[in-house]
Amino acid sequence: MKDVELFIEEIKKKIDAWGGPMYDKHLKRDIVSSVGRQFTVLPALVKRLMNRKYLDKYKADWERMHPSFVEAADQANLDPWSRQLLVFNVQNYHEVKQCFNTIQFCRSALDEDYMIVNQRSSDLAKLEDDMIFFANVAEKWNNRTGFDIQKIILNFGNVHYEIKK
Repeated sequence: MKDVELFIEEIKKKIDAWGGPMYDKHLKRDIVSSVGRQFTVLPALVKRLMNRKYLDKYKADWERMHPSFVEAADQANLDPWSRQLLVFNVQNYHEVKQCFNTIQFCRSALDEDYMIVNQRSSDLAKLEDDMIFFANVAEKWNNRTGFDIQKIILNFGNVHYEIKK
């Protein structure tokens, strides 16, 4: 998908401008990394990503998220402007291993619907797969709540890519 590649390439350019090279001790590799960044997936790309199936590896994420998803969707049906429309991909806050840990759904005062994904860490090599999953979650949300998620905001604690040798 060319537009996904362009989106990721833009993020890579920002990492190069705002970050720098370092050694990832956990995965034992050289990376270029930046912290505290935010990027927005725009409506046309969100819609195209919704039409793609997410990988089986995300089924465990969806199982963890589903109970809080149902609770948040029920709350959205009562109050679509609630600031408590949170979905959690974490079971134990003392051992956060998932790269994306919370998703918040928001309706603005202008009746625009957003999905905000908070990511502890994101590897650009996996971002397209992540974005497909996020778009599928947005579509599930739309179907359950009547929202119309047009934009997905990605908040990165750390975003990085591996330096190829």
